[in-house]
Amino acid sequence: MKKFKYPHLLTIVGFVTLLMLWNPLAFDWKQNALVSSLLAVLAFWATDALHKTLACVILLAAFLCFGQTPAQEIFAFAWSPTNLLIITTTLFSVGLMHSGLAHALIGKVMLPFTRNRLFFMLFPYLLGLLLVFVIPQGFARVIVVGTLLDNLLQTRTAEEESGKAILLFNAFLGVTLTYMFFPNGEIVLNQAALGLAGPEISSQLDFGTWFSLMSLPTVITIIAVLILQECLFKKSLKGVNLARLVSDQITPKTGDRSQLLWTAISTVGLLLVWQTEGWHGLPAWLVTAVVVLIFFWRGILKPSDIKQINPHFLLFLLTIFSIGKVLGQSGVTGIVFEKLQGLLPDPQSSLYLLVIILLVMGMHLSIGSAVATMSVVLPLLFPLMATAGYQGVIVLLMVYVLVNSHFLLPFHHATMMIGIGKSYYSERTLFRFGLAMTVLTPILVLVVYFGWWRLLGWV
Repeated sequence: MKKFKYPHLLTIVGFVTLLMLWNPLAFDWKQNALVSSLLAVLAFWATDALHKTLACVILLAAFLCFGQTPAQEIFAFAWSPTNLLIITTTLFSVGLMHSGLAHALIGKVMLPFTRNRLFFMLFPYLLGLLLVFVIPQGFARVIVVGTLLDNLLQTRTAEEESGKAILLFNAFLGVTLTYMFFPNGEIVLNQAALGLAGPEISSQLDFGTWFSLMSLPTVITIIAVLILQECLFKKSLKGVNLARLVSDQITPKTGDRSQLLWTAISTVGLLLVWQTEGWHGLPAWLVTAVVVLIFFWRGILKPSDIKQINPHFLLFLLTIFSIGKVLGQSGVTGIVFEKLQGLLPDPQSSLYLLVIILLVMGMHLSIGSAVATMSVVLPLLFPLMATAGYQGVIVLLMVYVLVNSHFLLPFHHATMMIGIGKSYYSERTLFRFGLAMTVLTPILVLVVYFGWWRLLGWV
């Protein structure tokens, strides 16, 4: 466990204590304790002043002591279908990578795209779309794509290394943006968004509705991102010579034929069962668990692979999913809602949406985690924007797009952080792109997303 960052810790505790004594929103003492605990933990997460697990325990203890939500509701995420699906699909993704099936299939279709740089930059986006239905977890997807590209691109000079870094950065963006097309595009972020929205809103976002609302705007976002990279990284991309960079062979790790066969049959069966869930009614996590057991039986997964299930991450998700529920039942959300109503521009004003968008972006940059940001802002924005005539589905998708497409630092986006951790590209590259997206994202959301949603009659 990481050591405490005492300067950060003392600063946060001091600031939150002063804010608690000031109590500008006139909370009662229990509400004040809840909000102060939440603010402190959000700051701990953002600055890494405390280990994330310890911070989660502190917040859950505050919820139990000062909140009005029963303990079984606070901890309900632990046995929820969403959590069980995250656990089972994590192991399924690991097995898929161990077997070598994903590498074998992708390697065969990748080489034709290496003849032209534009095609090569488009390839991760096409691949991201395909892999949504094969590898449900975004983390696993970027690891597979990153490994293949890193193996494929062989550099000899510093100039080629710089160009390779941008191509890898683009590949991670490709996986990140393409899972916005589908509700099942990313098993953690997308499922978290639907879970935080509640059954009334999530039931309206079936596969077809999500796709119709998100497909065209996402395509335009991808085009804008590709153009932006050409402008920002023109010098690095200019030095890319695919004829020199691309090695003659892709040599990923592949399993034996028996494992490949069992993995292929199991995967096809799993995909068919997932797509027909409405007909047979079997929970997705249960079917995935059966495939995972087959992987263990055939030796594709080993007992040591269970450690790929990160208990710290699951505890973090459990804590995140309880925030909105606890704040709502304690009355905090209602009080903050009334105050925000008086501070925001008139809903008919052209500035109303822009202020909301900038507020969400600011919260994301402050909190760091996309899921944590959604858990804080969605319970506030649903009732707030409902009074202005915005449907919950649109509020959810707006926040989802903002937290997924805008980031400045690695901790703002877990998927993009993997590329930093593997030294595929630098934090400077991420920051340069993020600064530009700080300007571009509000424009895309206001003009492209809301423009399309208006045409469809949702706004």
